[in-house]
Amino acid sequence: MEKVLLFEFGTEGGGARVFKLPDNQVLEMGSSGGMLDDEEEDPVRTWEVMFIDFEHWWKHFITQNGSFWVYFYPIFMHEEVKPIIRSSVEQYISQNGSDVGHHTEEWEHCLNSDNQL
Repeated sequence: MEKVLLFEFGTEGGGARVFKLPDNQVLEMGSSGGMLDDEEEDPVRTWEVMFIDFEHWWKHFITQNGSFWVYFYPIFMHEEVKPIIRSSVEQYISQNGSDVGHHTEEWEHCLNSDNQL
């Protein structure tokens, strides 16, 4: 199955990759956990979730993570999805003003870079 990486992000102890499939559906593949010495307290968890398209995935990502999504670390953004992400970053900045601090710096850097694979 041919898939195209659209977006990749990291979090403390995990992260995910978001791929576009040939039928334009989107697949999120991620993992988290395993940071603590006790695997019972912090087991490694992996997942794969399908979405209709990137717009639906992005709405889910923003909703699921609330205002904390901006604390995640963007690693890669395909040119195709940058306008959607840019709109959310700009909205976050306009709503939070000077309180955004360094939280949006990595997002803006990734949005403004030519990070093609």
